[in-house]
Amino acid sequence: MRFNAYEDPTRFDKAESFLVVIKVAGPTACITDIVKPGKDQNLKAREFADVSADKPCRGEGGL
Repeated sequence: MRFNAYEDPTRFDKAESFLVVIKVAGPTACITDIVKPGKDQNLKAREFADVSADKPCRGEGGL
């Protein structure tokens, strides 16, 4: 999932586009990784997604 955010709250003219890796397990879903903007962002997100089933959810010891 792509998520646009402002890392610098004083610079609302500069949104950055993050990719969020979400693990879906039955009726629940959670975030496992957040990929910062940059070269190979899509590749990194795919690599994280490939192993997300074995990763903890962020906020559950995964931060």
